[in-house]
Amino acid sequence: MKLKTGIRTAVIIGIALLLIVLPLLGACAKEKVVEVPVEKVVEKEVIKEVPVEKVVEKEVIKEVPAEERWVKMLDLTDLTGPVGGILTPISEGLTAYFDHVNNKGGVEGVKVNWIVVDTQYKPAVAQSAYERMKEGSILALTYAFMMDWFVEVSKRDKKVIFSASPTPRSFFPAQPYIFGVGWMPENSAAGIKWFKENMFKEARPMRVAMIYTDAPAGMGYILGVPKWCTEQGIEVVKLQPVPLGVTDMSAELMAVERAKPDLIIFSMTIDGAIIGLRNRYDLGIKTPAMTNAPGDLAIGMKSLGPEPVEGVNWVCFYAVEEMGEKYPWVKKGTEWWYDKHPGIKPVSGSFYTGMAYAMIIEEALQRTLEKVSYEELTGEALKTYGFDTFTEPFPTEGLHAGFDIKPGVDHLGLKKAIVVTAHEGKLGFSDYFATPTVRPPDYPLSLEK
Repeated sequence: MKLKTGIRTAVIIGIALLLIVLPLLGACAKEKVVEVPVEKVVEKEVIKEVPVEKVVEKEVIKEVPAEERWVKMLDLTDLTGPVGGILTPISEGLTAYFDHVNNKGGVEGVKVNWIVVDTQYKPAVAQSAYERMKEGSILALTYAFMMDWFVEVSKRDKKVIFSASPTPRSFFPAQPYIFGVGWMPENSAAGIKWFKENMFKEARPMRVAMIYTDAPAGMGYILGVPKWCTEQGIEVVKLQPVPLGVTDMSAELMAVERAKPDLIIFSMTIDGAIIGLRNRYDLGIKTPAMTNAPGDLAIGMKSLGPEPVEGVNWVCFYAVEEMGEKYPWVKKGTEWWYDKHPGIKPVSGSFYTGMAYAMIIEEALQRTLEKVSYEELTGEALKTYGFDTFTEPFPTEGLHAGFDIKPGVDHLGLKKAIVVTAHEGKLGFSDYFATPTVRPPDYPLSLEK
C-alpha cells in the first residue's frame, strides 16, 4: 500500500529531526563524564599504577593468611604433684607471654601454639605425652626428672629441649639440642659467696650447713658445692637430709645447729623451706638463714608472718614484685598476674621466670625466622640459627638473670643471681651479680679443659 503524499512528507521530516537530536543527546552524555570529580579519576589512576610486586605480595598474603602460620611447642610440666606449686606459675608466665606475642601478630607473622601438658611428676606420663604430641613440634620445655631421658631422644628427633632445672648427665658434657637456664648448685654457691662478702665479718673461715630434701629437687642444689666451698676456704660443717614431704624438721635443725654454722641454707621447695623457717623460729635458732628454694621468700612472709623470716635471705635468678619500679617488664608481669589472680598476693617469682623463658624462646624464634622461611622452620633450624647464636648475654628485662651459652661447650644460660632480704616485713633486693662456676664432682671445674 502506498502512503499518501502528506504522510510520507511527515515521516521524512520526523527521521530528519531524529538525526539532528540524537547527536545532541550523545554530546550531553559526554559532558556528564567530563563532570566526574577529579579526585575519583585520580583514585582510579592510582589503582592502575600499583607496582606489580605489591599486587603479588597482596596475593601471597591471601594465599597464606597470617593466622594460619603457627609453630607448635610443648610445655611438659607438673601442674599437680609435689612440685606443682612451683611449676604452675612458670607455665602461667609462659602462656601469658606467648598470648602477648600472638596478640601483636606473632614473630615475623608466625604465632606460637604453646601446648601445656600436666605430667604430674611422673616420667611415664611425660614420655607418653611427648611421643604422642611431638609430630610437628620444634621445641619441648621440661624439668629435671625428664632431662636424662631427653639426651638421646633430642638427638633422635632433632628438637630443642629447653630445661628449667638441669641434671648433670644432660649438661656435662653439653648436649647439642639441650639448653638450660641455670645450674642449681651455682645458685647455692652464689648465695654463699654473697653472704661471705656482705654479711660475714669474722677473720676465721666461714662455716656453712646445708639442709636439703633427700630427693632430686633438693640434692640437685648441693651437687659439687662442698668441693667448691673447700676451694674457696669455706667449711661445710653439716649436710643434713630431710625426707620429701616432711612436715617437721625440728630434729634435723637441732643437729644442724650443734655443728655451729655461720649460715644455714635450706635447699628444697618453698613449701619445705617454709616449714624449716617456722621450726627455726619456734626453736629460737638465731643462726642466719638463706633459702635457694624455687619459689618466693615473699610467699614465705605471707605464710609465716614477718617475724619468722626477719633477716632471712633468698638467693634466686629471677625477679620479685618490688623490682617493678626499676624494670618495666616486671611491672607488666605483675599486672598480668593480678589480672589472672585478683587479690592473690604476692606475685609468684616463678611467674616472672616463665615470662623470661618465653622471652628467650621468642628471641630464638626471631633469629631463626630471619634466616629461614616458615616452611623451613624445624627443631634443627631453631637450634642452629636460634639457640646456638646466644653467645653474648641476652637480657630479659630484669625478669631473669639473662641468657648466654658457649655452643658445644656450655649450654647453661644462667650466669647471674640476686639476693632478696626480708627486713621489717618488707623485701629488699641486690643487683644481679655473677654466679660462681660449680661443676659436679665427676666433671672438671672448667669446661674448656
